[in-house]
Amino acid sequence: MRRLSRLGLVDRLAIVIAAAALAIRVPTLDLPIIELHGWRQTWTAYTALLFHEHGIDLLHPQLPIFGPPFEVPQEFPLVQAVGALVMDAGVAPDLAMRLTHLALFFLSAGLLYGLLRHTANATAALAALVFFLFVPTNILWSRASLVEYGATAGALGFLWAGIAWRDTRRWSLLAIALAAGTIGMLIKPTTPVFWSLPLALWRSPGEAAGLAAWIRIRRHPGLIALGIVPTAIAFAWTKWADAIKTASEAAAFIASSATSGFYYASIADRFDAAIWARNWLWLTSYDVGLWVMPFFAVGLFAALRSSRPAFWAGVVLAAALPVAVFFGGFYRHEYYWSALTPELACIVGLGVAWLAARARNPPVRVVLAALLVAAFVATENGAADYWRLAHPPLDDYEHVLAHARELARLSRPDEVALVIGRQYDPGLAYYSRRRVLMLPDENRTDHLLTRVSRESYHVLFSWDPTVDPTFIARRWAWTGVAGQWTYTLGQTPADLRGAAIMATDDTSAFDAAARTGRSLLPRPIAIPCAQGSQPVPTGTAGTWLLVRADPFARISPTALLAPVPARAVLFLSPDVTFGQAEARLFCSGTEAIVIEAAIDAPPPR
Repeated sequence: MRRLSRLGLVDRLAIVIAAAALAIRVPTLDLPIIELHGWRQTWTAYTALLFHEHGIDLLHPQLPIFGPPFEVPQEFPLVQAVGALVMDAGVAPDLAMRLTHLALFFLSAGLLYGLLRHTANATAALAALVFFLFVPTNILWSRASLVEYGATAGALGFLWAGIAWRDTRRWSLLAIALAAGTIGMLIKPTTPVFWSLPLALWRSPGEAAGLAAWIRIRRHPGLIALGIVPTAIAFAWTKWADAIKTASEAAAFIASSATSGFYYASIADRFDAAIWARNWLWLTSYDVGLWVMPFFAVGLFAALRSSRPAFWAGVVLAAALPVAVFFGGFYRHEYYWSALTPELACIVGLGVAWLAARARNPPVRVVLAALLVAAFVATENGAADYWRLAHPPLDDYEHVLAHARELARLSRPDEVALVIGRQYDPGLAYYSRRRVLMLPDENRTDHLLTRVSRESYHVLFSWDPTVDPTFIARRWAWTGVAGQWTYTLGQTPADLRGAAIMATDDTSAFDAAARTGRSLLPRPIAIPCAQGSQPVPTGTAGTWLLVRADPFARISPTALLAPVPARAVLFLSPDVTFGQAEARLFCSGTEAIVIEAAIDAPPPR
């Protein structure tokens, strides 16, 4: 209480505002982490969950989406380690990850406030804090399972401690700046690397004038170390992570050398008017706000007219250069923009402070306060559809949880499932608590498919069996359909786990059934694939069909199960035909299929 009494009015107001910002986020925390960019949220969460279950190993973080040995290091997993410790305290995984990132967000807010109090004034600090806490993009992403605010906290701590060290030459502050910068760079280097600019451009009190003195001061070994050491350590981690990923045939395509085009983008992308229109939409709707832009513009003017224009230019560059360099990442993933909100907040804070300093009588101050409130209210209303994604009820628009429930039900915890049609989104694996080998276009080579077909993979999960390349199941001798999205694979019918639909290209199985079974079809029938479902006679013990079809065709005997990739022999259990005299087949992917024979016989063994 004694410490609280020492705080000034502005500091107390900052605490109240921060408490209000926390209060509006609390109802959003107990939701699955799939409201938006669920792939990135579960990417972070699954590693943390495995740290919690098996112990923290920072050098070998696991993400079981590309098969054994399940190591897919991306950023240095400090945020994931903290999330694991929160889980160790008994907090559920999703909530633990949201709380971890939210704590890092408020740490960033506190550091931003302290930095502005040191480099500007209390009014600028308070205005920047309000902006940072309530700008729409931060309302949504502050309580997501991400690492962005771990990086911003490191960058802000680096800059504040670095400035304080330059002003006082206290070596303890240099150590703090070095540690904070290294942490920020390791967590996500795409934005913290540019915070060295405002640190280098800061002019300490009493600093000698003139270009020669300016250069001499910035050649100080400590300042050079602050600019080089965190970047070098982050570069070393990236090389280590890339070595692990490139050693995996399934994961090599996400190594840095393979994704440079994604992050840096092409010249055509950089001059694409549609992309710039989208970037402007994000900036004016979610990251600053159209009605806050005038205050941002005033902030730029105030920065130019300030006693340290070079420093504030460095802050602006720290926001602009990440977009210029990593253009592809920013235009594809809007959560990247959240890492720029501290710099944007600084400039907005300067603008508000400049206006407040010139509002010398109460009526003008009232008008300014009303304009500020109106600008923020208009910004929040304009972005309501965006930040409301953070609030219940959850819109699981991709049906992630339903897909995950089926995979968990139809697979065993000790096996690795193949997954197609979901790129490298870990949400399915995370919520089913399964280890998988995902097969996006980038790694689905003939060599990899040949290898996995010879190994002990018995489950294939297709996110959308009507369009996914389920024909890869033909690499196994037998294919079974077990669910709406789940297939079983094997070399014998016994490997299919009693699937309701089974298929093979081994016609000897059909011949064996024909020797003891009853013929159901006097002559072959053609089933056009463009004319809806067609009737086919069925048996009581089970229905064997001899099929002639294009290898890329799909056959659907029931709407309750996934379509089966067409093969020479198709078996339908009585669970599919429901004891009816006929079943209706639907086909796709070709013009027609031909049922050459049908037999009533028990299932294969």
